[in-house]
Amino acid sequence: MLKEEKVILKISLCFSVIGLIVLFFLAENLALDSKKIGLIDRSLLENNVKIAGTIQSVSSLELLFIIDVSDETGTIPVTVWKDGKVILKRGSVVEIEGRVTEFKEDIQIEAKNIRILR
Repeated sequence: MLKEEKVILKISLCFSVIGLIVLFFLAENLALDSKKIGLIDRSLLENNVKIAGTIQSVSSLELLFIIDVSDETGTIPVTVWKDGKVILKRGSVVEIEGRVTEFKEDIQIEAKNIRILR
């Protein structure tokens, strides 16, 4: 292989790796559009969604909380891993980003990010 070809190959590999890293960060940080809770169904399983609503109830288990969040279109259970960063209480308005999952044939959201709006 000629010296010029080796240089071109190295440059190509560098740009390929940089491109993959950029795509990875973009995919992780794309802004999600807010969904109405009543529109979340099995067709969204394993997809990331963002919802906003009011906490109707909070159940505390050993490692996580299960909260019921509602908006004007419905209510959905949300699982939240305990990490001590967020205080969850009934009546709080929250914005949640998470993945739609199924547990015992019921649709739920596994929270990745929670923001208390009020």
